[in-house]
Order: sequence, then C-alpha cells, then structure tokens
Amino acid sequence: MICNKINYIIKLSKMFKFLSVFFLIFAWVFSGWSPTMSAAGDTNKISKKEVKIKFDNSQLVGKYEMRGASFHKTIKSDKAEKTEVRIGNENAASFEPSFEFKKWDEVRFKITPKMGAVAETDKDFDVVGDKIKYKTPKEEVDFYELMDSPALHGGGYEIERILNEKPATNVLDFDMETENLEFFYQPIYTDAEIEEKASNEDFVNRDAMGSYVVYYKNVPLNYIGSKNYGTGKVGQIYRPRIDDSAGNSAYGELNIDVTAKKLTVTIPQDFLDTAIYPIYHASGLVFGYQTIGTAGNITIENSIKGSVFTMGTNAGAVDSITVYSNPSATTRTFGTAIYVSSSNALVANSGSTAQTPAATGAAWRTVTYGTRPSLTGGTNYILAEWGSSGTGTHVIYYDTGTTNQGQTDANTGPFTWPNPLVPSGTTNKYSIYATYSPVPDAPTSVAATDGSATDKVTITWTKSTGATDYHVWRDSTDLGAAGDVATFDDTGAAAPTVTAGTASATDGSATDKVTLSISGASANNGTTYTYKVVASNAAGNSADSATNTGYRGVGSLTYQWNRSSGDADSGYSTLSGATTAPYDDTTAPAPTITAGTASASDGTSADYVSLSVSGQSANVGASRYFYATVSATGASSADTTHDRGYIGVGSLTYQWQRSTADSDASYANIDGATTASYNDTGAPSDGSGRYYKVVEDATGATQQTSTSDRGYRSVAVYSVSITPAGDIEYGFVSLSNSTTTIGSTYTKTAANDGTVVEKLNVKSSDATTGTTWTLASTIGSNQFKHEFSTTTGATWTVMPDSATYVTAKPSVAVSGTVDFDFRLTAPSSSDYQQKSITITVQAVAP
Repeated sequence: MICNKINYIIKLSKMFKFLSVFFLIFAWVFSGWSPTMSAAGDTNKISKKEVKIKFDNSQLVGKYEMRGASFHKTIKSDKAEKTEVRIGNENAASFEPSFEFKKWDEVRFKITPKMGAVAETDKDFDVVGDKIKYKTPKEEVDFYELMDSPALHGGGYEIERILNEKPATNVLDFDMETENLEFFYQPIYTDAEIEEKASNEDFVNRDAMGSYVVYYKNVPLNYIGSKNYGTGKVGQIYRPRIDDSAGNSAYGELNIDVTAKKLTVTIPQDFLDTAIYPIYHASGLVFGYQTIGTAGNITIENSIKGSVFTMGTNAGAVDSITVYSNPSATTRTFGTAIYVSSSNALVANSGSTAQTPAATGAAWRTVTYGTRPSLTGGTNYILAEWGSSGTGTHVIYYDTGTTNQGQTDANTGPFTWPNPLVPSGTTNKYSIYATYSPVPDAPTSVAATDGSATDKVTITWTKSTGATDYHVWRDSTDLGAAGDVATFDDTGAAAPTVTAGTASATDGSATDKVTLSISGASANNGTTYTYKVVASNAAGNSADSATNTGYRGVGSLTYQWNRSSGDADSGYSTLSGATTAPYDDTTAPAPTITAGTASASDGTSADYVSLSVSGQSANVGASRYFYATVSATGASSADTTHDRGYIGVGSLTYQWQRSTADSDASYANIDGATTASYNDTGAPSDGSGRYYKVVEDATGATQQTSTSDRGYRSVAVYSVSITPAGDIEYGFVSLSNSTTTIGSTYTKTAANDGTVVEKLNVKSSDATTGTTWTLASTIGSNQFKHEFSTTTGATWTVMPDSATYVTAKPSVAVSGTVDFDFRLTAPSSSDYQQKSITITVQAVAP
C-alpha cells in the first residue's frame, strides 16, 4: 500500500546507520563433513551444559551473551535504532538451529531450517572460529556474522546450510515468523533489460536480483525526538549462490510466503545431480543490514524522482528530507520537494533551493527546511528529489516496490518546481524519507472540575506526544497558551452567586426573643461551561479533544444579621454572634410593664378590704428592623429584604402585698391574692389600717410594683332580731308526745340586723317550775327533747342539752332572715305542772 511506502521512506535514514552494522546475510551453502559417530550412552551434545562448555572455550565469548541454550547479541543498544540478533531458542532445553532478528523492539524476523527427524545422538554442536555450527549426519547449519563490504553495505548475517549428500528434494524449507514486516521481491533482469535500463541511466544491481527487501509494515513516521525508522527498510535477504566442492556454482531461487509462514530455497536439480558433495551455501541466506535501496540507482539529472508515502492521522510539519544519492561532482546540485499525490500540487514551502553536496560519493544527504511545509494527516504525498545537469552524474538509489510507488517527471529546472507535477508511475521505492515535527494528537482524558474549587475551574488532560503547548477553550473562547503542562486553572470562569432571599422577623410571638429567619436563600454554582483542549507545537495544532463540562463551586451559605438602632428602616449595625439562620435575637428591646395605681377600700366592709388596681398594662418590646448579609465562599455577598419585628409580652399576673403594720413599709404577700381585684378578708377585723400594693409580672418583662394605698375594714356588729317577739305556747302536751309550732302563729323569724354576715346558733334550756325537766337528746322520766327546724319541718335538729349552741344557719347575710319552727317531746313520766323553757338565738361570726 502507498501508506506503507510513506512509512518506509520516513524512517530509513537512521535505520541505515544501524543496519549498516547489523543486517544479516543468509547464505546457505552445502559443505561436507565427516560426522563422528557417538557410542551409545554418550551425553547429549546439544544440551545447555555441553553448548556452554563449547561456548566458554570459543572466541565468541565477549561477542555474544549466552541465554539458556541460545546466543544473543545486541548490535545497537540505543532506543532509536535498537537491534538484536539471537541464535537458537532461549527457552529450549537444548540448542535449536534458528536465527532471529529484532529491531526497535517493534519488528521481528525468525527462520528455522526444517531438517527432518534426527536422533538426539546424531546431533552435534560446535563453535569454530566465529561460526556457530549445528550438525547432523546429512547436513550442517552454520551461523556467522558478515562484515561491512562494498557488496554488503553495513554487513549482515549468513545462515549457511551445508549438504553432505544429495538431498531427497531440491527445495530447502525454513519455518518463518514475522512481526510488522512486509517483503518485496527484487526482479531478475536479462542482460538485455539491464543494458536497456542503463541506456536510460537506470543502473541495475545484479547482486540484488532475486532477493527480498524487508520493510517495516505501516512504518511509523520519523518524528523529531522519536525512534529513527528512516525509510522503514529493515534489511535484505539475498538469494544464495551455491558452491560445490569442485568449485561449480549456481543461484538458488528464493521464495517467501508470509501467509504460509515459509521461506524456501529451490536449488537447480541439474546442479544437485552433478554436484561434488559437500555443497556449501546450499541455502546461504544472507540477511543484509543495509537500509538503502539496493535494486539499483537512477539519474536525477534534470528529472524529478519521488516515492509516494502516507501521512499518519495527525498533521505535521516537515523538518527535513533525507535522500540516499551519489553525485560524482560537488557541482551537481540537488533539491527536494513534496507534492500532494491526489492532485500533484506542490506543497507550499516544500520546494527547496539548490543544495550543494558537501562531498562526492554515495551517502545520505539531508535538506533542512527553514519554513517548514505543513502536511495534512491521512493524506498521500510524493517525496521528490531533483538534480542539476553538468559534468559527471548524480543518481538516487531504490528498491523495487509496488505499482506506482515511484513517480517520475522530466524537468529542466533549475529549481523551478513544476506545479502541478506531471508524473509517470514506476515500481521504484526510492531511498528517501522525511522527518517531521508532527502535529500532536488531541489530548485525551480531558476533565473539568465540577465545583470542587470556588475560585476556579481546573482542567486536566493527558498530554500528547510531541506537544509543546496547550490551549484550553471555554465554550468558544480560547483562554490562551497554557504551556507544556497537563493542567490549567480557569480563574476567569463566572463566579458563583448568592440569592439572599427574604428576611422575616417575628412580631411578638416569643417573649424572650425576636426570631430571625430567611426564606428563598441559596448558594449557586458558577456558570457551567464546556471545555476542550488543543495541543500544539511548531508544526501546528491538534484536533480538538473531547469536551467536558465544569464550573466553579460555591461554599456553604453564611449569615450576618443587622439591626436598626430605632424603629425605622435605617441606622443599622451588625448583631454580634448573629451568624445563623434562623437566629434568635435575645438582645432586641425587651417588653415592659406599666404597673398602675393600687386602691384599697376604707371601711366599706367589715369583712374585708376591697383591693383593685388601675392603669396597669403589659407592653411589647420596641420594634426594630432587621436584614441579613448572606455570603458564600467564592461568591459576592448579598443582602436580604428588610423586616420589622419585636419581642412579645405575656399576660399580666398579680401578687397583692399588705404591710405588717399601719405604715407604708414591711410588706408581705397575701396568700391567694393574685387577681387585679381582690377582697382582703385577712385585714385586721378591728378596723386597723394597712397599706397595700400589687406586684405585677408579665413573661418577658421586668417585674413592676404599683403605687401603694391604705385601707381598712369597718368594725363588725353581730345582732339578730326575732319577729314576732314574744312567747311560744305549746299548750297541753301529754307525756311521751310531741307538738310543734308548724301551722301555728308561733313560727319565729330571726333577722340579721348586724353589719356583717353572721352565723345563727340556737340553744334551749331545761324546763323549770315544779319538777324540773332535763333537756336531752331522748325523752325519759322528767327528761324531754327539744328540736328546731329552719326548713318548715323538713329536717329537725336536736338541741342536746341546755349548755350547747347548735348551728342553725352558718351564714346569713346582712338583713337576711331565717324562719325557725320548734318541736317539743314531753318526758315519759313527770308531774303535770306548767313548765317554762327559754330558747336563745345567738348571732356570731361565721
């Protein structure tokens, strides 16, 4: 594919240097040997132990590192061109004949000869000089390094198969393993074809005919500071020149089948039939390290020669173009240019001016650009070189690649690069490559903080290889160059905000505080933005990264309440410690009590002094206006609305006090005297004066005491009058019988004609005149019973003896009356004389 061509071109130059030391030449040669037969019971001659003994006593010590039963050699140790060779299988229990080549830690080539089944006792290992030998009775495989030579530029390695006898088939097989490699067969030309090419100043390298060139498949581009892939050429496998013991020679036919993982060498059957054995280099695979094109070279005199390559996915800027050419004179100037393959248009700034070779001879030559041409990712381009005419020649080297990989345009110059190019296609894969400063990949893992900081949005990303600067975009705004960093703080992102809300102050709902509260307050994150990051370097800008949203966060709301100095929406000052919502302002003006004036009656009642108070009141606290300043970290403060509020007051309670003497001093509480109006029945009953005042309380307010006033009770007069006045006549009452005043004119009415409420008591006397009758609860001989009723006989009360007053009415109001009826029961035996009885009604304090 064209893209493969590009990659090769780009990465070969540095590789060449590396490969010049290391590319292997596989040469398979048949050579005879006289095997030494091992007696039964001999040790395994290819075991790790035996192999190490042979190695330790060889001249390979210091040149190879023995790993297991294999031999490892590092040709180039630097990362840019790291190259390694290994003979044998490191993990095998004994030596196995195989050759493995690795470069850049990215490509690998391994071949193992298929030699058929051989008994372990018939296998042998040896080191002779610089050759590692694996032997069986029928054939031998030798591994050895080839030094740099005109025929093998850069050196290489040979894997030589030596046939001791005629093989069963003329095809020698190798198992093959590859990674990231592709192979291009180099055609074999007839002498006539070679002469025809030469007439067009296209000179074929006969040694390369029938070989395979090995390239990195889809080779990475040569980026500044990365590995040196040059043109991507890894090396070359030459067809073997086979010699028999009599000096006869023939070329073997080399074939590589990547799909089948096979490499084969076909030996002409007639050569095998007539050869004198042993045959050397029977599959003398020579793996050359060279990175330059070996198929031939062609003139660039007044001609543009170029190869197609594909840019990677990223754009880039070309720093230089390197070409392997051979001018015969330093007057043979040359130049390079880049064309778009699809349109053949000249890339701006890519057509160089005349370059003068520093010296003659074949070498890599580099054209460095001052103003670097910019290339688009994923686009096919033609890397081209042009040479001037004059004395001598100037040629460029190539391998044979795929159809239309090479491009040619005749042009007389000097350095008037045609635009567009008018090329014709060839299969030439020229030894030319470019070195880039690639536009970096878009940064990955872009993340913007979601409110974790209040003063910024922090954007982070994974850096892009080759980037020297980064630009962070907030929505459609470029925030400027951030430098070669992986994080950026956007302090210009919109700050968070505070919604202050509405303040509310209670109107007397509490008696010890004004409760301040806020509704609708909120702390709001900053604006949410969409962020992306673009990487850049001298070659240009990357594509946009994936986006991520972020915003500045906001801290928790904090509060500071303010209160007016008076009952007006002005003159505010902060309330110390008032930093919560809600908040109880216990320092707002407290409620008050107006105590009023006390009044005590002056003798209006003999039972009590009448107490009252007037003009008293419980007053709410003075009103104030309130608002809160609402803040949150990262946001500007805001003030709530203003509201008026005050401390409430409870209902008035009372406690009357009375002086202990007739002076305005030494007061004591009157038990139960807790109403605004109160009758003090505990005042001196003799009418002595006392001073009175009332202590007034209301929840939330300071206790107050009324004025004092003097009062007294009037003197009490207890008196009862009976109507109608006079006697009660029971008439004749027979013994053991009773009679009453009910229904007669002798019902008596007792009236309270005193000055106070009084209690009426009644008692009767013994009956005198003649034999005395004794008053008792029951009748007997000369013993009678006397009863009274205040309920017209509904109930009767016995007067038990002549000495005892019995309560008739416990409370009779002034001027109140009580009707009395009496019942007398005569003794069971006595004389029959008229008797005289006295009934006494007594008025006393209740």
